[in-house]
Amino acid sequence: MTTAWRKSVLLTPIKEPIGKFVAGARVKQIEFDGLPTNSLWTMYHEIEEALRERMTREKSLLDERIRVLNALKAGSRPYPAVPVKYRNPDRPNETWTGRGKRPRWMCAKLNAGHHLSDFKI
Repeated sequence: MTTAWRKSVLLTPIKEPIGKFVAGARVKQIEFDGLPTNSLWTMYHEIEEALRERMTREKSLLDERIRVLNALKAGSRPYPAVPVKYRNPDRPNETWTGRGKRPRWMCAKLNAGHHLSDFKI
């Protein structure tokens, strides 16, 4: 650890007030060498408690966001069923909605000279 770090710490701006500090304010450097050990331990425990509370609060906010996002994802409605538009006359159980890649039976029939309108339902 460097000597500068041990002697002083610059508290960075914060988003929300903690104790008597004002949000967004820069606090002057604190000289730790002149403080008694008991005061340093007290500050340490207060900072540790403030960090623990803030981490707990932020974790609960993140958990809530995740829960909401999962609920939105799970609650999304499925796509509606698309009606069949084309049927293979040789095998009536083979159908095609007209969406996506053409099935093999359709490609084979079209290559054989049939027209798409021949298979329309």
